[in-house]
Amino acid sequence: MARRGHRPVRMCVVCRERRYKDELIRLAVDEDGMVVVDSEGRMPGRGAYVCPGCVDYLKWGKTLINAFKGRARGFKGFAKSGCREQDIF
Repeated sequence: MARRGHRPVRMCVVCRERRYKDELIRLAVDEDGMVVVDSEGRMPGRGAYVCPGCVDYLKWGKTLINAFKGRARGFKGFAKSGCREQDIF
């Protein structure tokens, strides 16, 4: 049970800045191994978080592969060279 007044803190995988969880965008891996936006924060498994300002800098590579412990194979619903905020929402 969460303590009263406690707000979970997570780190952005791009800029590595710590922010409150509700300020970040959660990414998760679906059953096909593709990275997708988990807008409700309820997908099973490991999640990675990105600042809204860092979405433009998110690219496929070592950072995301490591964040998902090698389970991710690619993006689903993202632009090939990275992703933009309008691709996510």
